Amino acid sequence: MSIFPNEDMRRFIEAGHRIAAPVLNATRPYAEWHQRMEPHVQRMAEIARSIEEGPRLTLIRSFTFARGGWHDAPLFNVPGGLKSLVDELVDKPNEEVRARLDQVVPEIFRKDDHYVLEDMVARWDFYPGWRNQVFEDAVWAHKNEKYSLSVPALAPQIEGILRQETGEYRRGPYWIRKVNNVLGFEYDSRKPPAPPTEQQFEEALDALLSKELPDRYATARRVSLELALFRVNALYNHGAFDDPQFVNSANRHAILHGVSENLSELTSIKLFCAVQLVHEIAFAYRKAAAD
Repeated sequence: MSIFPNEDMRRFIEAGHRIAAPVLNATRPYAEWHQRMEPHVQRMAEIARSIEEGPRLTLIRSFTFARGGWHDAPLFNVPGGLKSLVDELVDKPNEEVRARLDQVVPEIFRKDDHYVLEDMVARWDFYPGWRNQVFEDAVWAHKNEKYSLSVPALAPQIEGILRQETGEYRRGPYWIRKVNNVLGFEYDSRKPPAPPTEQQFEEALDALLSKELPDRYATARRVSLELALFRVNALYNHGAFDDPQFVNSANRHAILHGVSENLSELTSIKLFCAVQLVHEIAFAYRKAAAD
């Protein structure tokens, strides 16, 4: 059963993702497209401000974090819900959003002897004991600033969790395709979706405004899950191992092949957040597979 059957809303999600997604092999057409889309991001911010508080916060928070290369799910339970930060960043350019979040998110995870991190990992409660031990060891390594241990420990767990959940252990990406298919999600890392046109993005915004309040709440929740799926799928995009931008990203492909040069606190946190997204995706997959 598709979790996101409305084609206009799918365009909205794809538009938000392509605005958010880091371009591993930057090209002039993509750079020009990002510049053209900036006014439409401004309009999205204005629309989000005008709708009801619940879906507004969920929608604008998800897109703001995504534009900065993050996902907000791991920080839902942070006191205050990061509302003031989102209000500050909602209509800022992508690079400014990214720089601010790269500063603030690690600070949040460091507070109170990494309470947010430990609380998040403690909620990963449906994995076997040996996998939980990996998570606990990764937390210890992160707290002790041994990111060269936490990063390679966490990166393979993303695939392992989803293989375990789907029961797909064959060689090849059958496991990730099964997750995408069950959740009604179309994504091929070899052929990522092309950027939508400005008209398609505007039409998707109009379609969102035409929805009734309950549908807006449902749309906001679906937006968050679809962005999580985009984020996790994108971790498996291939790139050139001699491309400094690729090997300095949090891409698990670069990490597991031993060419990543960025075993930093930021990469470690991003991988903890990625496992959080996988935890949520596995929960949604389990529910959808049972329906």
